[in-house]
Amino acid sequence: MDSTFSQTPATFFPLNEPPPHIKARYARLALVTHEEQLDWIGTVDEDTLIVSCDWLLWQKIANDGGHVVHFELGLLDWNPPETALSELQLRANEWIYDGDQDITTFRGISLGKLFLPQVSFCLVNVERMTVALENLIERFGVREILYCDYANELNVLDDTMKALVAGTVAEGRGLGFTDLRPEKRQHADHISEHPYLFGKRSWLKQLLVGAYALCLEAATGIRCLFQDRANCVMVLINTNVLETLINAYDGRHCTPVFRALTIPKRVSILWQCLKTGILLAAPKSVTLSKPDWDALRSIKAAIGDAFARRTDDKARLLDRYVQKQILDAGRFEEAVAGILSAERLIARYRPRRIVLDGVRNTQPRIFAETARTQGVDVDYIWHSPITPVNMKLDAIGGDPKSPAIVTRCLTWGKANERWLDAIEGRQPRIRLGCPLSDRYWLDRESAPETPGRKRALILQYTPQWQDVSGLNTNIYKHFITVARKLRVLGFEEIRMKLHPGSGRWKKEYFEDVADFFGLDCKIYKTEPFAPLVRWADIVTGPLPTGAFFETLAAGKPYYPFLMLPHLLDPSYYGSYPLFSTADELAEYLQNGILPDSRDLFEDFYSIEQYPSPSRRFWEVMAEDFVQGEPAPRREEIDQ
Repeated sequence: MDSTFSQTPATFFPLNEPPPHIKARYARLALVTHEEQLDWIGTVDEDTLIVSCDWLLWQKIANDGGHVVHFELGLLDWNPPETALSELQLRANEWIYDGDQDITTFRGISLGKLFLPQVSFCLVNVERMTVALENLIERFGVREILYCDYANELNVLDDTMKALVAGTVAEGRGLGFTDLRPEKRQHADHISEHPYLFGKRSWLKQLLVGAYALCLEAATGIRCLFQDRANCVMVLINTNVLETLINAYDGRHCTPVFRALTIPKRVSILWQCLKTGILLAAPKSVTLSKPDWDALRSIKAAIGDAFARRTDDKARLLDRYVQKQILDAGRFEEAVAGILSAERLIARYRPRRIVLDGVRNTQPRIFAETARTQGVDVDYIWHSPITPVNMKLDAIGGDPKSPAIVTRCLTWGKANERWLDAIEGRQPRIRLGCPLSDRYWLDRESAPETPGRKRALILQYTPQWQDVSGLNTNIYKHFITVARKLRVLGFEEIRMKLHPGSGRWKKEYFEDVADFFGLDCKIYKTEPFAPLVRWADIVTGPLPTGAFFETLAAGKPYYPFLMLPHLLDPSYYGSYPLFSTADELAEYLQNGILPDSRDLFEDFYSIEQYPSPSRRFWEVMAEDFVQGEPAPRREEIDQ
């Protein structure tokens, strides 16, 4: 890629400040996602405006004087309503209904709702692409679209559907549409990974993992053979919280069940489970019966009939995604197998309560739905702060078409409770504090009064994917402008940490960005976060991230960014300083003020109120069982 473009020091072009040679009107737009697609267009004259979905390609062409804009220019002045975020996941469920009937119901469980994140992602992709292209057409007065490719940086659409989105916009505007794609030519995502394509284990690895889980199940089962299991609590939460809960359990009042494959694979943790009587459950393999297959065929037929009657373009685009990526891909069959497996697991351990730290993704949703059909209460607890995203979740509340699945919320603190109010969660609540704080407890008296000024850690700024108004161009604006400003302020070493999760941005792409703009900054992605925080004098990054509080707990100052535009609610953070530009950050650092995080920490973590939330967790579980009977569900929040 680099050989095509000049290697002189690069000028950074902000989205809202196009190069001066960009004209007011063009005859056509050429949509591209990769550099080699420029060859498909042929000779690009001054009446053709390239619309790049690759941020770095846009910057390179612009630095060479080319007629190019980034596709998010079409989103810059867009002002979607607040409901575009708050009701996103309710809208993502609309395809499952024929009238008021959920036509995807299997054994009382909505199969369609199990794929809420994927369908929500599709909605966001389609809406952003549609609005951006419509606004660019309007702004530049074009008469034709030359199509090579068109995509969001985090993309869930296949090649056919991406072209269909662009073609639908062109047809609606009465524009010419020329598809320049060579036959059977596909491009791998070079900026980010697909959010929902995960590699499958080999048969040998599946065999070994299955054997490992069965061994743990057998060992802990023998240990608990004579233990009273009447007060069984199934705890299905993420690995990052499990360790503190396992270490805090004292072997009394209730019998916990954890999934064998989610606990940390360390001898000390396994020994703690054996010593205190924690059961570790292996997943149950199942085979679908003929009635199961018949029910699936009936559900798919009903969906096909409903899809055939729809005429709205956006609804039909969504229907196509569901058909191709969920129905034809066998995802319903996998979901039914998951439901049958969950039924077997619940029948084996007969828990009185299930605790989950997620209600959107397929696996936890399966257990929540299955528990509801079995009459088992469901507790919900955060695994990281979801603020400032006020998005209604049907499993918790706010959906007029279906009742909530969660029967009680275990809250971290006041901020968590305000968030539940905002999304219309009306369940009883019990405040625990945050179990993670047992890992990150900070002796504040030992924290430095003023931070050093040599080492800075930049965390990747990322708009929340659910926020259709958020701009990914801000990711690079934050990186480049903050890194340059910190150098001016005298910081000698700067490191950049990307989000480590799958389905995120690639390290190599950011290394190319740093190289093109001459940034002396090492890029990290999968490396552990804690050593980087210990290394740093200061940390700056996005507002909505659990790393914010991990940094504060480690005794280091965190300078959070929330860049416009967005539909988020920053009121949760009170008077804590928030930044939208590198200049604002520089001014704050030059004033030498250290942000006071005490009130914020208490609002989110309740550390002063509950010094050990993990012990508090087990106390609450024990209080549910009084002389063998569950405690009353409705309890007031501790004041």
